Amino acid sequence: VSGASTATAAVFSRIAIPEMLRSGYDRKLAAGVVAAGGTLAALIPPSAILVIYAIIVEESVGQLLVAGFLPGILTAIAYAAVPVILVSLNPSLGRSITGVTWGERFKSLKGVWGIFVVIAVILGGIYTGWMTPTESGAMGAFIVLLMALAKRELSWANLKEALIETSRLTVMIFSIIWGVMIFVRFLAFAGLPDAFASW
Repeated sequence: VSGASTATAAVFSRIAIPEMLRSGYDRKLAAGVVAAGGTLAALIPPSAILVIYAIIVEESVGQLLVAGFLPGILTAIAYAAVPVILVSLNPSLGRSITGVTWGERFKSLKGVWGIFVVIAVILGGIYTGWMTPTESGAMGAFIVLLMALAKRELSWANLKEALIETSRLTVMIFSIIWGVMIFVRFLAFAGLPDAFASW
């Protein structure tokens, strides 16, 4: 739920790749799955790219985030189909995981219920008009803080790391926004939009 492709890929590279390698998956396949899956953060809410785009073109943040669901789901299905096909054609790339029932799979989702709560609050607040995108983001951060405190997993070291990562992401986002605004202003001064319109 970071909203950034690089951050998502970085997190899953630390979590998913070691587990996939222990399960006998090919190293290249594991890296490719994580790298491709990280790009979904640009489509599926809360997408930082869509928020930046909405600010630049002065469109509704909520509508753009909701519009990202369908292409995100279709892309996820396509990304999931590729490794299945590859392993079907070349079984040495991975192995089937057996002994896990559907009941156990659904039971394992209990550990990630907080993610769905945060997404529902952010998107629900924006799309219903109860909160602005900034207020929804602040509310989401507050809920995550409460969940971390409730689980007693928040240490000063973890808090420091989270603040540093947030600062880096914020600087990256504002740098992109400033760069785009400067570029747009430069195009306006150069008269390029009018030149294209009259061409």
